[in-house]
Amino acid sequence: MSRTIAIVGSGGRLGAALLREWRTGGEQVIGFNRELLDLGNLSCMREELEPLDFDVLVNCAGGDIGAKGGKPNPNNALDIELDDIRVLTENNLIGTMLVCQAFVPPMVAAGSGSVVNIASAAAHMGCSPEVVYSTLKAAVRPAKARV
Repeated sequence: MSRTIAIVGSGGRLGAALLREWRTGGEQVIGFNRELLDLGNLSCMREELEPLDFDVLVNCAGGDIGAKGGKPNPNNALDIELDDIRVLTENNLIGTMLVCQAFVPPMVAAGSGSVVNIASAAAHMGCSPEVVYSTLKAAVRPAKARV
């Protein structure tokens, strides 16, 4: 039985690899880049997603990308700029939560579905100097268990 899988973050290396692998295995996979999702308009996003009837949400968007694109510089806890902290928080924590708010209610209404929010190995050990990124990915871990 083929499932319908939504991958948010399908433009990144991990998301693209998952998309290819599952399609090769016969799954119906629809990829989304977070840039294409209007996270600021949740009701509009829900309306667009509702007819697609997903069985699985894989959320692997995010990354250590700051306000100017690329890694923040400086990228340590004491010197990172506030704009970079805000962008990292938006992309790695708030974005994850909003994507779940958009994709999960139809699964709940259907009585089935699975959510996979992918964090990072950095969440388990912390990384220096990427301490803000590591902290945010660690925050995704308990959130995924509560969806």
